[in-house]
This record gives sequence, structure tokens and C-alpha cells, in this order.
Amino acid sequence: MKTRLHERLESLGRKYFEVFGDIEAENHFLKLLSIVITGILFLALLGAFILANRPPVVIRVAEVGKAEAIGNLRVNNAPTEHEVLYFSKTFVRRFSEYNACLLYTSDAADE
Repeated sequence: MKTRLHERLESLGRKYFEVFGDIEAENHFLKLLSIVITGILFLALLGAFILANRPPVVIRVAEVGKAEAIGNLRVNNAPTEHEVLYFSKTFVRRFSEYNACLLYTSDAADE
């Protein structure tokens, strides 16, 4: 025989009638929430992995300003003469600046 309390609790849609029923319901909700968050984390990591393994977008600009996108980077990966010249100038400038900074800091430390 059901009491008024049991009928009211059934009408509210509660799953548990014991003393710790609220705690059981909260635990059930938190378990489902942790499963959903774990799924979202897995999808985010999978998306980051897929994006990290995509080939880069390469756009070469000719001397006259004509821009062309290179689709297959592995085949068209040979640097042009201008790219080699720019890289070597940049490398020498940064390398000499780095050595100069080390030279000045070591002189200041000796004094």
C-alpha cells in the first residue's frame, strides 16, 4: 500500500526513496557528466592530432609578385635561390646578434 509521500515522490519522478536517495541521484548525474566530459576531451585531442598532422599551406611569391599555392609540398619542396639567400642573411644576422649578446653579458659578469 502506497502512502501519500510515495505517491507524491512518484509524481515528481524520483528514482530513490531511501534516506540517501539524493546522494545516489547526484552520483548518477556526476558519473554521466564525467563520461560526457571524457568524450569531449577525446574528440578535442583527436581534432588537435588531425590538425597537427595536416600539411602546411605554402604560398610562393615570384619576383613579379605572382602568388601561387603549392599543393604537394613534398614534391615542390626545393627552395628557390631567393629563399636560400633570405634564409642565409637572416641566419647570419641572428647568429651574430646572439654571439654579441653573449659577449656583452659575459663582460658585464666579469666586472
